[in-house]
Amino acid sequence: VDLTPELHQGANQITVTGKPIGKAPANGTDRDVARLSVLTGTERPDGTFVAKHPPVWEFVRAAVDRSPVSRNSTLVAK
Repeated sequence: VDLTPELHQGANQITVTGKPIGKAPANGTDRDVARLSVLTGTERPDGTFVAKHPPVWEFVRAAVDRSPVSRNSTLVAK
């Protein structure tokens, strides 16, 4: 998901809310993760986005963790 059009110059508040549905993955472990990353990068003329690493913000959670979660962060756009 490209959030760029939604950001304004300066501080932007982002909130990630996770509400797992269903059962944990069969034979899942803490190494099975869901990952949400905010990356900077450039767009090629063909519309392909080329991400630069490392991420500027990242949320990682074990797939076996079934409790709801909500995280707030401030992202500063230039």
